[in-house]
Amino acid sequence: MLSQRFEYDVALNSYFLQANLTAPWNGNANRARALARSFTFLHTARGEKSWRAGTEADHLAFHRWRRRDEAGPHVEGNTWNHEVSLVNQFYEWAVRERYLAAVPIPHRARRPPPMGSVVRAFDSSTVPATYAHDENGERIE
Repeated sequence: MLSQRFEYDVALNSYFLQANLTAPWNGNANRARALARSFTFLHTARGEKSWRAGTEADHLAFHRWRRRDEAGPHVEGNTWNHEVSLVNQFYEWAVRERYLAAVPIPHRARRPPPMGSVVRAFDSSTVPATYAHDENGERIE
């Protein structure tokens, strides 16, 4: 990935070299596109900020533009949730690698899982607070 000024960021691009990102090429392409949308918004709409300078206020402005603004794309809940998940994974990695002090996406406590569901041991206790609740998915019981 290159910045808006066509600069190569070694830290940012090292994210794609992780062993756990050995997804099919289209999976990593989706990841890169989600990051590019978020970072482009930071640059064009939030004072030419880099990914390292983003704040929770910037994420909330991106959410407002991407989902609700008349001039925005009005993406569906499933699309938004997928994008936020990918961007959040990147920022959690950046915090673990000490490129940032904190994830610039507001979080809330994870809701308890339904009775009898399988819970993965590595699940975080928080999730992005901007997850959509209109994802139109089927619930199979």
